[in-house]
Amino acid sequence: MKYTKKNWMDKGRRGLKCALALVLCALTLLSGCARQAPPAFTSAPAPTAQITPEPVQQDVYAPAQVYDPGLVVSADPMDGYAPDPYAAEYAEPSVPVLGEINIGLVLEDQAVLHPLKTAHRDLVSMNELVFESLIELDDSMQPVGLLADRWTHSGTEYEFHLRSGVVFHNGQPLTAQDVYESWQYIKSQGKNGAWYERIQQIESMTVLAEDTLSVTFVNSGVVSLYAMTFPVVYRFSLDYALPMGTGPYWYANYTVDSHLRLEANPFWWKKAAKTSSIVGWRYPDTAAALQALLTGEIDTLATRSGQASLYKKLTEYTTVDYATDIYEMLVPNIVSGAMTDLRMRQAVMYAVDRTTIASTIYGNMVQESEVPVVPGSYLYETQAAQYNYSPERALQLLHEIGWTDTNGDTMLDTEVDGLLENFTIKLVTYNDNLSNARSDAAYLIAAQLKKIGVTVEVETVSKTKMTNVFKNGDFDLALVGVNLAYVPDLTALLRHNGKLNYSGYASKDMNNLLVSAREAATADELQAIYSEIQLKVVNELPILGMYFHTGAVISTAGVRALHGIRELDTWRGMELVEP
Repeated sequence: MKYTKKNWMDKGRRGLKCALALVLCALTLLSGCARQAPPAFTSAPAPTAQITPEPVQQDVYAPAQVYDPGLVVSADPMDGYAPDPYAAEYAEPSVPVLGEINIGLVLEDQAVLHPLKTAHRDLVSMNELVFESLIELDDSMQPVGLLADRWTHSGTEYEFHLRSGVVFHNGQPLTAQDVYESWQYIKSQGKNGAWYERIQQIESMTVLAEDTLSVTFVNSGVVSLYAMTFPVVYRFSLDYALPMGTGPYWYANYTVDSHLRLEANPFWWKKAAKTSSIVGWRYPDTAAALQALLTGEIDTLATRSGQASLYKKLTEYTTVDYATDIYEMLVPNIVSGAMTDLRMRQAVMYAVDRTTIASTIYGNMVQESEVPVVPGSYLYETQAAQYNYSPERALQLLHEIGWTDTNGDTMLDTEVDGLLENFTIKLVTYNDNLSNARSDAAYLIAAQLKKIGVTVEVETVSKTKMTNVFKNGDFDLALVGVNLAYVPDLTALLRHNGKLNYSGYASKDMNNLLVSAREAATADELQAIYSEIQLKVVNELPILGMYFHTGAVISTAGVRALHGIRELDTWRGMELVEP
Protein backbone atom coordinates (compact mmCIF):
# COMPACT_ATOMS: atom_id res chain seq x y z
CA MET A 1 0.00 0.00 0.00
CA LYS A 2 1.31 3.43 -0.88
CA TYR A 3 1.03 6.01 1.90
CA THR A 4 2.08 9.64 2.02
CA LYS A 5 3.34 10.86 5.38
CA LYS A 6 1.37 13.96 6.43
CA ASN A 7 2.31 16.79 8.77
CA TRP A 8 -0.34 16.69 11.47
CA MET A 9 1.39 19.17 13.82
CA ASP A 10 -0.47 22.25 12.72
CA LYS A 11 -3.56 22.28 14.97
CA GLY A 12 -5.71 24.38 12.64
CA ARG A 13 -5.10 22.10 9.68
CA ARG A 14 -5.46 19.06 11.91
CA GLY A 15 -8.94 20.12 12.91
CA LEU A 16 -9.96 20.65 9.28
CA LYS A 17 -8.50 17.29 8.31
CA CYS A 18 -10.38 15.53 11.09
CA ALA A 19 -13.63 17.17 10.05
CA LEU A 20 -12.99 16.16 6.46
CA ALA A 21 -12.21 12.60 7.49
CA LEU A 22 -15.44 12.35 9.48
CA VAL A 23 -17.45 13.54 6.49
CA LEU A 24 -15.83 10.99 4.21
CA CYS A 25 -16.07 8.13 6.70
CA ALA A 26 -19.78 8.79 6.99
CA LEU A 27 -20.10 8.28 3.24
CA THR A 28 -18.15 5.06 2.79
CA LEU A 29 -17.07 1.87 4.59
CA LEU A 30 -13.34 1.41 4.62
CA SER A 31 -11.77 -1.89 3.81
CA GLY A 32 -9.01 -3.14 6.12
CA CYS A 33 -7.36 -5.23 3.43
CA ALA A 34 -4.02 -4.05 2.08
CA ARG A 35 -4.00 -3.25 -1.63
CA GLN A 36 -1.50 -5.23 -3.64
CA ALA A 37 0.79 -3.08 -5.77
CA PRO A 38 0.35 -3.56 -9.52
CA PRO A 39 3.12 -5.38 -11.35
CA ALA A 40 5.87 -3.22 -12.78
CA PHE A 41 6.26 -3.21 -16.55
CA THR A 42 9.60 -2.34 -18.06
CA SER A 43 9.43 -3.76 -21.56
CA ALA A 44 6.86 -4.32 -24.28
CA PRO A 45 5.63 -7.90 -24.82
CA ALA A 46 7.37 -9.95 -27.48
CA PRO A 47 5.54 -10.44 -30.80
CA THR A 48 3.62 -13.68 -31.22
CA ALA A 49 3.27 -15.87 -34.26
CA GLN A 50 -0.35 -15.02 -34.94
CA ILE A 51 -3.09 -12.67 -33.88
CA THR A 52 -5.36 -14.08 -31.22
CA PRO A 53 -8.70 -12.30 -31.53
CA GLU A 54 -10.36 -11.04 -28.40
CA PRO A 55 -13.35 -13.16 -27.36
CA VAL A 56 -16.70 -11.69 -28.35
CA GLN A 57 -17.83 -9.29 -25.65
CA GLN A 58 -21.38 -8.35 -24.80
CA ASP A 59 -21.05 -4.72 -23.80
CA VAL A 60 -24.23 -3.16 -22.50
CA TYR A 61 -23.97 0.59 -22.07
CA ALA A 62 -26.62 2.84 -20.63
CA PRO A 63 -25.03 6.25 -20.13
CA ALA A 64 -27.36 9.23 -20.12
CA GLN A 65 -24.54 11.39 -21.43
CA VAL A 66 -20.92 10.88 -22.31
CA TYR A 67 -19.75 11.73 -18.81
CA ASP A 68 -22.10 9.30 -17.04
CA PRO A 69 -20.58 5.83 -16.50
CA GLY A 70 -22.45 3.10 -18.32
CA LEU A 71 -23.35 -0.37 -17.07
CA VAL A 72 -20.86 -2.73 -18.66
CA VAL A 73 -20.90 -6.51 -18.69
CA SER A 74 -17.70 -7.81 -20.22
CA ALA A 75 -15.20 -10.61 -20.41
CA ASP A 76 -11.79 -10.00 -18.87
CA PRO A 77 -10.35 -7.15 -21.01
CA MET A 78 -6.94 -8.85 -20.95
CA ASP A 79 -8.32 -11.88 -22.81
CA GLY A 80 -7.12 -12.07 -26.37
CA TYR A 81 -4.30 -9.54 -26.05
CA ALA A 82 -1.70 -10.20 -28.72
CA PRO A 83 0.76 -7.80 -30.39
CA ASP A 84 0.65 -7.39 -34.15
CA PRO A 85 2.72 -10.13 -35.86
CA TYR A 86 3.80 -7.71 -38.59
CA ALA A 87 5.28 -5.23 -36.14
CA ALA A 88 8.99 -4.55 -35.99
CA GLU A 89 10.76 -6.05 -32.99
CA TYR A 90 10.09 -4.20 -29.78
CA ALA A 91 12.94 -2.07 -28.52
CA GLU A 92 13.81 -2.22 -24.83
CA PRO A 93 12.46 0.99 -23.29
CA SER A 94 15.16 3.27 -22.01
CA VAL A 95 12.98 5.63 -19.98
CA PRO A 96 14.62 6.31 -16.62
CA VAL A 97 12.60 5.45 -13.54
CA LEU A 98 11.58 8.88 -12.34
CA GLY A 99 8.67 7.85 -10.17
CA GLU A 100 5.07 6.83 -10.22
CA ILE A 101 1.78 8.64 -9.77
CA ASN A 102 -1.27 6.86 -8.34
CA ILE A 103 -4.63 8.12 -9.60
CA GLY A 104 -8.10 7.33 -8.30
CA LEU A 105 -10.67 6.11 -10.86
CA VAL A 106 -14.38 5.93 -10.05
CA LEU A 107 -15.69 3.03 -12.15
CA GLU A 108 -18.59 0.65 -12.18
CA ASP A 109 -17.98 -3.10 -12.15
CA GLN A 110 -16.32 -4.70 -15.19
CA ALA A 111 -15.55 -1.40 -16.91
CA VAL A 112 -14.26 -1.82 -20.47
CA LEU A 113 -11.06 0.10 -21.16
CA HIS A 114 -11.01 0.06 -24.99
CA PRO A 115 -10.79 3.73 -26.10
CA LEU A 116 -13.40 3.44 -28.86
CA LYS A 117 -15.88 1.54 -26.67
CA THR A 118 -15.80 3.03 -23.21
CA ALA A 119 -18.06 5.87 -22.11
CA HIS A 120 -16.69 5.98 -18.55
CA ARG A 121 -15.56 9.52 -17.82
CA ASP A 122 -12.40 8.57 -15.92
CA LEU A 123 -11.32 5.96 -18.47
CA VAL A 124 -11.83 8.36 -21.37
CA SER A 125 -9.48 10.80 -19.64
CA MET A 126 -6.88 8.09 -18.96
CA ASN A 127 -7.04 7.00 -22.60
CA GLU A 128 -6.13 10.55 -23.65
CA LEU A 129 -2.63 9.73 -22.33
CA VAL A 130 -2.40 6.63 -24.53
CA PHE A 131 -4.04 7.76 -27.77
CA GLU A 132 -3.89 10.89 -29.90
CA SER A 133 -6.16 12.42 -32.52
CA LEU A 134 -5.65 14.33 -35.74
CA ILE A 135 -6.92 17.51 -34.08
CA GLU A 136 -6.77 18.57 -30.43
CA LEU A 137 -8.05 21.59 -28.53
CA ASP A 138 -5.41 23.95 -27.13
CA ASP A 139 -5.62 25.63 -23.74
CA SER A 140 -8.16 28.16 -25.07
CA MET A 141 -10.21 25.29 -26.58
CA GLN A 142 -9.31 26.25 -30.13
CA PRO A 143 -8.74 23.33 -32.58
CA VAL A 144 -5.10 22.84 -33.59
CA GLY A 145 -3.18 20.09 -35.36
CA LEU A 146 -1.84 17.09 -33.46
CA LEU A 147 -1.36 13.98 -35.61
CA ALA A 148 -2.30 16.15 -38.59
CA ASP A 149 0.26 18.90 -39.15
CA ARG A 150 -1.64 20.70 -41.93
CA TRP A 151 -4.87 20.62 -43.92
CA THR A 152 -6.66 22.40 -46.73
CA HIS A 153 -10.33 22.63 -47.55
CA SER A 154 -12.83 23.69 -50.17
CA GLY A 155 -16.41 23.86 -48.97
CA THR A 156 -17.15 20.74 -46.95
CA GLU A 157 -14.14 18.85 -48.39
CA TYR A 158 -11.06 18.75 -46.15
CA GLU A 159 -7.71 17.15 -46.94
CA PHE A 160 -5.58 16.23 -43.91
CA HIS A 161 -1.83 15.49 -44.09
CA LEU A 162 -0.39 13.37 -41.30
CA ARG A 163 2.63 14.38 -39.26
CA SER A 164 5.75 12.46 -40.29
CA GLY A 165 7.80 10.40 -37.87
CA VAL A 166 4.89 9.32 -35.67
CA VAL A 167 4.83 5.62 -34.71
CA PHE A 168 2.50 3.46 -32.67
CA HIS A 169 3.54 1.72 -29.48
CA ASN A 170 4.85 -1.25 -31.48
CA GLY A 171 7.03 0.93 -33.70
CA GLN A 172 4.76 0.80 -36.73
CA PRO A 173 4.23 4.14 -38.57
CA LEU A 174 0.97 6.07 -38.38
CA THR A 175 -1.00 5.90 -41.65
CA ALA A 176 -4.21 7.38 -43.03
CA GLN A 177 -5.66 3.87 -43.08
CA ASP A 178 -5.38 3.73 -39.27
CA VAL A 179 -7.44 6.93 -39.03
CA TYR A 180 -10.04 5.62 -41.46
CA GLU A 181 -10.48 2.28 -39.67
CA SER A 182 -10.66 3.95 -36.25
CA TRP A 183 -13.53 6.09 -37.57
CA GLN A 184 -15.28 3.03 -38.97
CA TYR A 185 -14.89 1.23 -35.65
CA ILE A 186 -16.46 4.12 -33.74
CA LYS A 187 -19.43 4.06 -36.12
CA SER A 188 -19.86 0.34 -35.51
CA GLN A 189 -20.21 0.94 -31.75
CA GLY A 190 -23.36 3.04 -32.15
CA LYS A 191 -24.66 5.79 -29.91
CA ASN A 192 -23.23 4.57 -26.62
CA GLY A 193 -19.57 5.35 -27.27
CA ALA A 194 -17.93 8.56 -26.11
CA TRP A 195 -17.16 9.78 -29.64
CA TYR A 196 -20.42 9.04 -31.46
CA GLU A 197 -21.85 12.58 -31.31
CA ARG A 198 -18.64 14.15 -32.62
CA ILE A 199 -18.34 11.96 -35.69
CA GLN A 200 -21.89 12.81 -36.74
CA GLN A 201 -20.26 15.82 -38.37
CA ILE A 202 -18.45 13.46 -40.79
CA GLU A 203 -20.25 12.35 -43.96
CA SER A 204 -17.46 10.33 -45.56
CA MET A 205 -13.74 9.61 -45.38
CA THR A 206 -11.31 8.44 -48.09
CA VAL A 207 -7.65 7.40 -47.89
CA LEU A 208 -5.78 9.25 -50.64
CA ALA A 209 -2.24 8.18 -49.75
CA GLU A 210 -0.35 6.65 -46.85
CA ASP A 211 -0.18 10.07 -45.17
CA THR A 212 -3.18 11.84 -46.72
CA LEU A 213 -6.86 11.63 -45.89
CA SER A 214 -9.92 13.26 -47.49
CA VAL A 215 -12.91 13.98 -45.26
CA THR A 216 -16.32 15.32 -46.25
CA PHE A 217 -18.17 17.07 -43.40
CA VAL A 218 -21.79 18.06 -42.88
CA ASN A 219 -20.78 21.71 -42.43
CA SER A 220 -18.16 23.70 -44.29
CA GLY A 221 -16.83 25.71 -41.36
CA VAL A 222 -14.01 25.35 -38.88
CA VAL A 223 -16.41 23.68 -36.44
CA SER A 224 -15.91 20.54 -38.54
CA LEU A 225 -12.42 20.17 -37.08
CA TYR A 226 -13.91 19.27 -33.69
CA ALA A 227 -15.13 16.02 -35.23
CA MET A 228 -11.54 14.91 -35.79
CA THR A 229 -10.66 14.77 -32.09
CA PHE A 230 -11.43 11.04 -31.78
CA PRO A 231 -8.60 8.62 -30.77
CA VAL A 232 -6.57 7.02 -33.56
CA VAL A 233 -5.86 3.33 -32.92
CA TYR A 234 -3.39 1.06 -34.72
CA ARG A 235 -5.71 -0.74 -37.15
CA PHE A 236 -4.36 -4.24 -36.51
CA SER A 237 -5.03 -3.82 -32.78
CA LEU A 238 -8.62 -2.53 -32.99
CA ASP A 239 -9.96 -5.86 -31.72
CA TYR A 240 -7.47 -6.10 -28.86
CA ALA A 241 -8.69 -5.47 -25.35
CA LEU A 242 -5.69 -3.13 -24.96
CA PRO A 243 -5.09 -1.61 -28.39
CA MET A 244 -2.12 0.53 -29.43
CA GLY A 245 -1.90 4.28 -29.81
CA THR A 246 0.74 6.96 -30.38
CA GLY A 247 0.50 8.84 -27.06
CA PRO A 248 3.03 9.52 -24.29
CA TYR A 249 2.01 6.36 -22.39
CA TRP A 250 1.05 2.81 -23.30
CA TYR A 251 -0.96 0.15 -21.54
CA ALA A 252 1.08 -2.15 -19.31
CA ASN A 253 -1.73 -3.90 -17.46
CA TYR A 254 -5.44 -3.71 -16.76
CA THR A 255 -6.82 -5.86 -13.97
CA VAL A 256 -10.58 -5.43 -14.03
CA ASP A 257 -12.09 -3.87 -10.89
CA SER A 258 -8.62 -3.37 -9.47
CA HIS A 259 -6.09 -1.20 -11.30
CA LEU A 260 -4.73 0.08 -14.58
CA ARG A 261 -1.02 0.66 -15.21
CA LEU A 262 0.44 2.94 -17.87
CA GLU A 263 4.14 3.13 -18.71
CA ALA A 264 5.98 5.94 -20.50
CA ASN A 265 6.26 5.40 -24.25
CA PRO A 266 9.95 5.65 -25.31
CA PHE A 267 8.91 5.98 -28.98
CA TRP A 268 6.74 9.07 -28.45
CA TRP A 269 7.31 11.70 -31.12
CA LYS A 270 7.42 14.49 -28.55
CA LYS A 271 9.68 14.92 -25.53
CA ALA A 272 9.84 11.86 -23.25
CA ALA A 273 7.44 11.85 -20.29
CA LYS A 274 8.88 12.91 -16.92
CA THR A 275 6.79 10.41 -14.97
CA SER A 276 7.71 6.83 -15.83
CA SER A 277 4.46 5.17 -14.79
CA ILE A 278 0.87 6.00 -13.86
CA VAL A 279 -1.35 3.62 -11.91
CA GLY A 280 -5.10 4.12 -11.81
CA TRP A 281 -6.82 2.46 -8.84
CA ARG A 282 -10.50 1.60 -9.17
CA TYR A 283 -13.03 2.75 -6.55
CA PRO A 284 -16.79 2.11 -6.60
CA ASP A 285 -17.76 5.71 -5.74
CA THR A 286 -16.39 9.19 -5.19
CA ALA A 287 -16.55 8.95 -1.40
CA ALA A 288 -14.24 5.92 -1.38
CA ALA A 289 -11.82 7.64 -3.77
CA LEU A 290 -11.73 10.80 -1.63
CA GLN A 291 -11.03 8.68 1.44
CA ALA A 292 -8.14 7.00 -0.40
CA LEU A 293 -6.74 10.43 -1.25
CA LEU A 294 -7.03 11.55 2.37
CA THR A 295 -5.17 8.48 3.68
CA GLY A 296 -2.47 8.73 1.01
CA GLU A 297 -3.38 5.54 -0.84
CA ILE A 298 -3.54 7.58 -4.04
CA ASP A 299 -1.80 10.81 -5.00
CA THR A 300 -4.34 12.36 -7.32
CA LEU A 301 -8.07 12.40 -8.09
CA ALA A 302 -10.26 14.25 -10.59
CA THR A 303 -13.76 14.88 -9.29
CA ARG A 304 -16.83 17.06 -9.68
CA SER A 305 -17.82 16.50 -6.05
CA GLY A 306 -18.52 19.62 -4.02
CA GLN A 307 -16.23 18.20 -1.33
CA ALA A 308 -13.27 19.11 -3.54
CA SER A 309 -13.55 22.68 -2.23
CA LEU A 310 -12.55 21.44 1.24
CA TYR A 311 -9.18 20.28 -0.04
CA LYS A 312 -8.38 23.77 -1.30
CA LYS A 313 -8.11 24.80 2.34
CA LEU A 314 -5.31 22.31 3.04
CA THR A 315 -1.83 23.44 2.07
CA GLU A 316 -0.50 19.95 1.30
CA TYR A 317 -2.96 19.52 -1.55
CA THR A 318 -2.65 21.12 -4.96
CA THR A 319 -5.92 21.68 -6.83
CA VAL A 320 -6.48 22.55 -10.48
CA ASP A 321 -10.02 23.39 -11.63
CA TYR A 322 -11.41 22.21 -14.94
CA ALA A 323 -14.47 23.08 -17.00
CA THR A 324 -17.41 20.84 -17.87
CA ASP A 325 -20.15 21.23 -20.49
CA ILE A 326 -22.95 21.18 -17.90
CA TYR A 327 -24.66 24.58 -17.99
CA GLU A 328 -27.18 25.82 -15.41
CA MET A 329 -29.70 28.45 -16.46
CA LEU A 330 -33.04 29.98 -15.61
CA VAL A 331 -35.46 29.52 -18.51
CA PRO A 332 -38.08 32.29 -18.79
CA ASN A 333 -41.48 31.66 -20.33
CA ILE A 334 -41.43 34.38 -22.97
CA VAL A 335 -44.61 33.17 -24.68
CA SER A 336 -47.02 34.04 -21.85
CA GLY A 337 -46.94 35.51 -18.37
CA ALA A 338 -44.78 38.07 -16.62
CA MET A 339 -41.51 37.07 -18.28
CA THR A 340 -42.68 38.18 -21.72
CA ASP A 341 -41.50 41.67 -20.72
CA LEU A 342 -37.73 42.02 -21.26
CA ARG A 343 -37.49 44.40 -18.29
CA MET A 344 -38.85 41.66 -16.04
CA ARG A 345 -36.15 39.25 -17.23
CA GLN A 346 -33.51 41.93 -16.71
CA ALA A 347 -34.82 42.55 -13.19
CA VAL A 348 -34.43 38.88 -12.32
CA MET A 349 -30.87 38.87 -13.63
CA TYR A 350 -30.00 41.85 -11.41
CA ALA A 351 -31.84 40.43 -8.36
CA VAL A 352 -30.27 36.94 -8.36
CA ASP A 353 -26.96 36.81 -6.49
CA ARG A 354 -25.17 34.08 -8.44
CA THR A 355 -22.01 34.37 -6.35
CA THR A 356 -23.88 33.53 -3.15
CA ILE A 357 -25.62 30.58 -4.80
CA ALA A 358 -22.27 29.29 -6.10
CA SER A 359 -20.69 29.30 -2.64
CA THR A 360 -23.73 28.31 -0.55
CA ILE A 361 -25.18 25.55 -2.71
CA TYR A 362 -22.34 24.36 -4.92
CA GLY A 363 -19.25 24.92 -2.80
CA ASN A 364 -17.83 27.14 -5.55
CA MET A 365 -17.64 24.14 -7.88
CA VAL A 366 -19.17 26.27 -10.62
CA GLN A 367 -18.00 29.06 -12.92
CA GLU A 368 -20.33 32.01 -13.41
CA SER A 369 -21.37 32.74 -16.99
CA GLU A 370 -24.33 34.71 -18.30
CA VAL A 371 -23.92 33.03 -21.70
CA PRO A 372 -23.62 29.36 -22.72
CA VAL A 373 -19.92 29.64 -23.58
CA VAL A 374 -17.21 28.56 -21.14
CA PRO A 375 -15.28 31.59 -19.80
CA GLY A 376 -11.64 31.34 -20.75
CA SER A 377 -12.29 29.68 -24.09
CA TYR A 378 -11.33 31.59 -27.22
CA LEU A 379 -15.01 31.93 -28.14
CA TYR A 380 -16.05 33.61 -24.89
CA GLU A 381 -17.04 37.27 -25.17
CA THR A 382 -15.97 39.14 -22.03
CA GLN A 383 -18.44 41.97 -22.76
CA ALA A 384 -21.25 39.47 -22.21
CA ALA A 385 -20.88 39.82 -18.43
CA GLN A 386 -23.42 42.62 -17.93
CA TYR A 387 -25.66 41.80 -14.97
CA ASN A 388 -23.80 42.38 -11.73
CA TYR A 389 -25.87 41.83 -8.59
CA SER A 390 -27.93 44.98 -8.02
CA PRO A 391 -31.28 44.78 -6.15
CA GLU A 392 -31.64 48.54 -6.61
CA ARG A 393 -31.48 48.27 -10.39
CA ALA A 394 -33.94 45.34 -10.28
CA LEU A 395 -36.45 47.40 -8.26
CA GLN A 396 -36.12 50.32 -10.66
CA LEU A 397 -37.01 48.08 -13.60
CA LEU A 398 -39.99 46.58 -11.75
CA HIS A 399 -41.28 50.05 -10.88
CA GLU A 400 -41.06 50.98 -14.57
CA ILE A 401 -43.29 48.02 -15.39
CA GLY A 402 -45.85 49.10 -12.78
CA TRP A 403 -45.11 46.93 -9.74
CA THR A 404 -44.84 48.93 -6.48
CA ASP A 405 -45.46 48.41 -2.76
CA THR A 406 -48.68 50.37 -2.36
CA ASN A 407 -49.76 48.99 1.05
CA GLY A 408 -46.40 49.02 2.83
CA ASP A 409 -46.08 45.26 3.38
CA THR A 410 -42.67 45.19 1.56
CA MET A 411 -44.13 43.06 -1.26
CA LEU A 412 -44.75 44.43 -4.74
CA ASP A 413 -48.32 44.67 -5.95
CA THR A 414 -50.52 46.27 -8.55
CA GLU A 415 -54.23 47.02 -8.86
CA VAL A 416 -56.31 44.54 -10.87
CA ASP A 417 -60.08 45.20 -11.16
CA GLY A 418 -59.95 47.46 -8.13
CA LEU A 419 -58.10 44.94 -5.96
CA LEU A 420 -54.43 44.79 -5.02
CA GLU A 421 -52.63 41.74 -6.41
CA ASN A 422 -49.17 40.68 -5.24
CA PHE A 423 -46.50 40.08 -7.85
CA THR A 424 -46.14 36.27 -7.83
CA ILE A 425 -44.17 34.08 -10.22
CA LYS A 426 -43.87 30.28 -10.47
CA LEU A 427 -40.39 28.74 -10.45
CA VAL A 428 -40.20 25.06 -11.42
CA THR A 429 -37.16 22.80 -11.15
CA TYR A 430 -36.10 19.17 -10.72
CA ASN A 431 -33.28 17.31 -8.98
CA ASP A 432 -30.61 14.91 -10.16
CA ASN A 433 -30.60 11.38 -8.80
CA LEU A 434 -27.95 11.95 -6.12
CA SER A 435 -28.42 15.59 -5.17
CA ASN A 436 -31.06 18.11 -4.15
CA ALA A 437 -28.78 21.00 -5.05
CA ARG A 438 -30.96 22.34 -7.84
CA SER A 439 -34.09 22.62 -5.69
CA ASP A 440 -31.98 24.15 -2.89
CA ALA A 441 -30.74 26.72 -5.40
CA ALA A 442 -34.33 27.40 -6.48
CA TYR A 443 -35.40 28.20 -2.90
CA LEU A 444 -32.40 30.48 -2.47
CA ILE A 445 -33.36 32.31 -5.67
CA ALA A 446 -36.88 32.66 -4.28
CA ALA A 447 -35.47 34.16 -1.09
CA GLN A 448 -33.37 36.63 -3.08
CA LEU A 449 -36.35 37.73 -5.17
CA LYS A 450 -38.43 38.13 -2.02
CA LYS A 451 -35.95 40.78 -0.86
CA ILE A 452 -37.12 42.99 -3.72
CA GLY A 453 -40.78 42.24 -3.06
CA VAL A 454 -41.41 39.39 -5.52
CA THR A 455 -43.30 36.34 -4.26
CA VAL A 456 -41.97 33.11 -5.77
CA GLU A 457 -43.78 29.78 -5.64
CA VAL A 458 -41.20 26.98 -5.99
CA GLU A 459 -42.23 23.59 -7.32
CA THR A 460 -39.87 20.62 -7.63
CA VAL A 461 -40.98 17.93 -10.08
CA SER A 462 -39.50 14.82 -11.66
CA LYS A 463 -37.46 15.01 -14.86
CA THR A 464 -40.30 13.30 -16.71
CA LYS A 465 -42.88 15.82 -15.49
CA MET A 466 -40.50 18.67 -16.35
CA THR A 467 -41.05 17.85 -20.01
CA ASN A 468 -44.80 18.36 -19.57
CA VAL A 469 -44.21 21.62 -17.70
CA PHE A 470 -42.38 23.01 -20.72
CA LYS A 471 -44.89 21.56 -23.18
CA ASN A 472 -47.84 23.13 -21.36
CA GLY A 473 -46.07 26.41 -20.56
CA ASP A 474 -46.95 25.93 -16.88
CA PHE A 475 -44.12 28.08 -15.49
CA ASP A 476 -42.72 31.59 -15.34
CA LEU A 477 -39.16 30.51 -14.65
CA ALA A 478 -37.52 27.08 -14.74
CA LEU A 479 -34.12 26.24 -13.26
CA VAL A 480 -32.52 23.54 -15.42
CA GLY A 481 -29.14 22.10 -16.34
CA VAL A 482 -28.25 21.12 -19.91
CA ASN A 483 -25.32 19.27 -21.44
CA LEU A 484 -23.96 21.46 -24.22
CA ALA A 485 -22.38 19.89 -27.26
CA TYR A 486 -18.61 19.42 -27.49
CA VAL A 487 -18.77 20.93 -30.97
CA PRO A 488 -19.46 24.68 -30.60
CA ASP A 489 -22.99 24.86 -31.97
CA LEU A 490 -25.76 26.53 -29.96
CA THR A 491 -28.52 25.65 -32.44
CA ALA A 492 -30.26 23.28 -30.02
CA LEU A 493 -30.43 25.99 -27.36
CA LEU A 494 -31.17 29.16 -29.34
CA ARG A 495 -32.83 28.22 -32.64
CA HIS A 496 -36.60 28.68 -32.69
CA ASN A 497 -37.20 24.91 -32.90
CA GLY A 498 -34.10 23.76 -31.00
CA LYS A 499 -34.60 20.73 -28.74
CA LEU A 500 -33.20 22.65 -25.73
CA ASN A 501 -35.11 25.86 -26.50
CA TYR A 502 -37.66 25.68 -23.67
CA SER A 503 -38.48 29.40 -23.48
CA GLY A 504 -40.25 29.74 -26.83
CA TYR A 505 -37.61 32.16 -28.12
CA ALA A 506 -37.70 32.82 -31.87
CA SER A 507 -35.43 35.23 -33.70
CA LYS A 508 -34.68 35.26 -37.42
CA ASP A 509 -31.45 37.17 -36.77
CA MET A 510 -30.32 34.58 -34.22
CA ASN A 511 -31.14 31.74 -36.63
CA ASN A 512 -28.98 33.40 -39.28
CA LEU A 513 -26.10 33.84 -36.83
CA LEU A 514 -26.24 30.16 -35.90
CA VAL A 515 -26.04 29.17 -39.57
CA SER A 516 -23.14 31.56 -40.11
CA ALA A 517 -21.29 30.02 -37.16
CA ARG A 518 -21.45 26.57 -38.76
CA GLU A 519 -20.08 28.01 -42.01
CA ALA A 520 -17.31 30.22 -40.57
CA ALA A 521 -14.15 29.33 -42.49
CA THR A 522 -11.63 30.34 -39.82
CA ALA A 523 -11.38 30.46 -36.04
CA ASP A 524 -11.31 34.27 -36.17
CA GLU A 525 -14.56 34.35 -38.15
CA LEU A 526 -16.19 31.92 -35.75
CA GLN A 527 -15.03 34.00 -32.79
CA ALA A 528 -16.55 37.18 -34.28
CA ILE A 529 -19.89 35.46 -34.91
CA TYR A 530 -19.95 33.95 -31.43
CA SER A 531 -19.37 37.40 -30.01
CA GLU A 532 -22.54 38.62 -31.76
CA ILE A 533 -24.49 35.60 -30.54
CA GLN A 534 -23.48 36.16 -26.91
CA LEU A 535 -24.23 39.88 -26.95
CA LYS A 536 -27.62 39.11 -28.46
CA VAL A 537 -28.28 36.59 -25.66
CA VAL A 538 -27.58 39.10 -22.87
CA ASN A 539 -29.53 41.84 -24.65
CA GLU A 540 -32.64 39.75 -25.37
CA LEU A 541 -32.38 37.19 -22.54
CA PRO A 542 -33.94 34.09 -24.12
CA ILE A 543 -32.16 32.34 -21.25
CA LEU A 544 -31.00 33.76 -17.91
CA GLY A 545 -27.51 32.30 -17.69
CA MET A 546 -26.13 31.16 -14.34
CA TYR A 547 -22.94 29.09 -14.49
CA PHE A 548 -21.02 26.08 -15.75
CA HIS A 549 -20.33 23.23 -13.37
CA THR A 550 -16.63 22.60 -12.76
CA GLY A 551 -14.46 19.80 -11.44
CA ALA A 552 -11.08 19.76 -9.77
CA VAL A 553 -7.92 17.69 -9.85
CA ILE A 554 -6.80 17.28 -6.25
CA SER A 555 -3.28 16.04 -5.65
CA THR A 556 -0.41 15.63 -3.21
CA ALA A 557 1.88 15.51 -6.26
CA GLY A 558 2.96 18.59 -8.19
CA VAL A 559 0.24 18.71 -10.83
CA ARG A 560 0.68 22.36 -11.72
CA ALA A 561 2.03 21.18 -15.07
CA LEU A 562 -1.50 20.16 -16.02
CA HIS A 563 -2.86 22.75 -18.44
CA GLY A 564 -6.03 23.37 -20.39
CA ILE A 565 -7.72 20.44 -18.66
CA ARG A 566 -11.41 19.83 -19.16
CA GLU A 567 -14.08 17.17 -18.80
CA LEU A 568 -12.96 13.92 -20.51
CA ASP A 569 -9.36 15.23 -20.66
CA THR A 570 -8.50 15.86 -17.03
CA TRP A 571 -4.88 14.65 -17.27
CA ARG A 572 -3.77 16.89 -20.10
CA GLY A 573 -0.09 17.63 -19.52
CA MET A 574 0.45 14.72 -17.09
CA GLU A 575 3.56 13.73 -19.05
CA LEU A 576 5.15 16.96 -17.78
CA VAL A 577 4.39 16.26 -14.11
CA GLU A 578 7.31 15.22 -11.91
CA PRO A 579 6.25 12.94 -9.01
